[in-house]
Amino acid sequence: MVLLCVPLLAVVQACPQLDSASARRPCWAQRITMDDSRTSDGALPPGAEEPHCDSEGLFLPKQCSGSECYCVDPYGKQLGYSKSRWETDDMMCKCALKEDEIQKDGRPGVSIKCDELGNYHHTQCTGTSCYCVHPHSGEKKIGTESNINDIDRLEARCASGAN
Repeated sequence: MVLLCVPLLAVVQACPQLDSASARRPCWAQRITMDDSRTSDGALPPGAEEPHCDSEGLFLPKQCSGSECYCVDPYGKQLGYSKSRWETDDMMCKCALKEDEIQKDGRPGVSIKCDELGNYHHTQCTGTSCYCVHPHSGEKKIGTESNINDIDRLEARCASGAN
């Protein structure tokens, strides 16, 4: 006899395989849990919002709830960058994710600067070399490298986009 587990929240307790699947797909698990809180007409409670998931069931980096959007890791842990929903059209959170990865890995001497949206700060440094970057990708802009001694001038140049 083969026991098949149907992926319904009601059978999670009777089917341990679903518990481990939920841990691997936390965003989908949260969506399933939210389904239980829907009203009879299918609406979520006031202020509740379904999480945005990727194709693997992990959280997308930008999540919103109520009037706030914030950066999260793939498992839904908030990363310390949040803003009013109306100020987050450009929020990508890639720098926030990279910063979290660096901290988790414990890489000494490696650091990055993020802006208030969790995007890359326009100026980054590695050792004594500083340069302008694209805020969404963190990719170095060609021809912008400068010595850290000239950081103030480079910051102004990177901020103005004249590079």
